Amino acid sequence: MHADAQPRTKLMNVRVTREPFLTTLLLTAIALAILAIFWPTTQSMLETWRRSSTYGHCYLVIPIAIAMAWRQSMAPAGAPLTVEPFRPFWPGLALVAAVGFAWLLGEIAGVAVVAQFAVIGMVVATALTVWGKSWARRLAFPLAFLFFAVPFGEGLLPFLMQWTADATVAALRVTGVPVYQEGNYFVVPTGSWSIIEACGGVRYLIAALMTGCVFAWLQYRSLFKRIVFVAAALIVALVSNWLRAYAIVLMGQWLVGADHNTWGWLIFAVSMFGLFAAGMRWSDGPSGACTLLAQPANAPTVSMHAIPAALVAGLLTAAVWPILAAQIESRVDTRAVRIDTITPRGNWQAAPLDSGNWAPELVAPKAVAAQSFTLNRSVVNVYLGVYRGQKQGAELVNMMNRVVDNDSKRWRLIQSGAAEVRIMGEPTTIRTALVRSANEQLLIWHWYWLAGHTTSSDVRVKVQLALQRLSGVPDTAAWVAVYTQVDDDIGAGARRLNAFVEAMSGSIDSALATTAQR
Repeated sequence: MHADAQPRTKLMNVRVTREPFLTTLLLTAIALAILAIFWPTTQSMLETWRRSSTYGHCYLVIPIAIAMAWRQSMAPAGAPLTVEPFRPFWPGLALVAAVGFAWLLGEIAGVAVVAQFAVIGMVVATALTVWGKSWARRLAFPLAFLFFAVPFGEGLLPFLMQWTADATVAALRVTGVPVYQEGNYFVVPTGSWSIIEACGGVRYLIAALMTGCVFAWLQYRSLFKRIVFVAAALIVALVSNWLRAYAIVLMGQWLVGADHNTWGWLIFAVSMFGLFAAGMRWSDGPSGACTLLAQPANAPTVSMHAIPAALVAGLLTAAVWPILAAQIESRVDTRAVRIDTITPRGNWQAAPLDSGNWAPELVAPKAVAAQSFTLNRSVVNVYLGVYRGQKQGAELVNMMNRVVDNDSKRWRLIQSGAAEVRIMGEPTTIRTALVRSANEQLLIWHWYWLAGHTTSSDVRVKVQLALQRLSGVPDTAAWVAVYTQVDDDIGAGARRLNAFVEAMSGSIDSALATTAQR
């Protein structure tokens, strides 16, 4: 008996040492294969990483996740020599299919962030299928960490920019600096300032979220402590950005010049260092690699063919969806767009286009048109931006489609909001904006038109677009704006636009319906 025990112990030692290798090899293979299968989506992520310094950290996410998986799969000192083997979880294929369908919806509706999250989700679902539930649970954090590869957060920019402007102005007033504010723009005695996208603080929030999650995972075992620390990291990042903006204005007030980026990252680094130092006081100690459970003597063995079979099945399930997407895209309407003229109704009369040279910032519409109408010396203009054959970078709902470009040298967005009006007799919520140049001020109401429906909801438009694509219905849609010049009496301009919309919305709809049929 003694002669047989020694070789078996050596064999078991070899088995333990290969677990980190097998884990990282499978995760690497799954990640590379899924990213290759969905290459256009992967390429869109890479392009965002390259274009924006906010997402420069994304290049490191997958290597860090693989390193974490290696660490988590290693047995700590004193752990049992035998470990539970990988057991493919075949129901995981249903999860791969479900996430693949989510990718399809995001792809055909042009929602890049949904498609990108779905691609990473398929990496996770395929890993679950191949490794099995026990190993996927053991490596849950490295798998969840992969989602930081998705460049998300830009949708928060309008709110963050407004919060930064309000916080900066409030701090200046508290410290006795005279300031006049208009939206994201404000004036102090030494000059004018504006909160642009780079000042919004998205990069600080994402950096804080990512580093905070890693710190909490390493230092805490309690879920409550981890959640509290990550929340604190986000708050610190938000306040740090406000302090950065306030400090830059003060330096501009009293000093000559200031490097925004250098001072911003310095303030952020000092704030986060203080948070980490405080967090260490409640540390549970560095979390070691997960304890590896001994495999019961009577546990059923797993065929060595099961793991590659599960891997191939998962990848084939994922590969179905780009094929379906290509078939749907082949039916997309690619005809040229010719916008129909809006016919006057009621007492409104067509007029030469009113001067002003305002136009929204729309990304790659198929066609645009503007008309002007008058009634008792009141002038209202209509602007239509029509989309057809929508795709990434040329779609109706796009973060870059704006009333005014944030970097515009002429127009400033003073105020934005929402209002309820009657369009073709139906109560409809539309978006409002007040913009100003050096010599005029415009009140703008705008909404979306798609397949005869009017809405201001981005989500509703994307859902409707996905349904039309799935059913093969053409996707012609329009960005509609009506606007008029106003003075200090904004209410008078609102009443003017309301009267125009009640009288002319049917004519606008008819023109767009005719445009869609052409």
